[in-house]
Amino acid sequence: LIRPGAYFLATVMPPLCLWETAAFLLRFRFPEAFRRLKSNGYLSHLNGGVVRTFYHSPKSLMKAFAPYFDKIDLIGLGIFTPPPNFLRAIRTSPRLVKSLESLEALCQRTPPLRSIGDHYLIVLRRKK
Repeated sequence: LIRPGAYFLATVMPPLCLWETAAFLLRFRFPEAFRRLKSNGYLSHLNGGVVRTFYHSPKSLMKAFAPYFDKIDLIGLGIFTPPPNFLRAIRTSPRLVKSLESLEALCQRTPPLRSIGDHYLIVLRRKK
């Protein structure tokens, strides 16, 4: 459906998120700490329903798209900055969050850091 030369952008959750893993480990919730690593997905509860959620590394995603797309950019999101569900930390430590945002801006295109945040943005271009 995407024309040759056109772009495709996706925000994807990778198999490893440092923030999420650390948060679950600190609360002794070990199965959730490693839920992203399950090859058959994880049953996420959303708005009263259940959705099987899969987590894809940039490498596995590119393998699937490589025959038809070239990778243009890959940007890590939520590598050092806390995810939105850490609202208390965000409200009580605005200076720390600003510092983490600055650090993230410096590192968000750096492998392997760009692949271990809460999400990553991948930009692909359809081959001609």
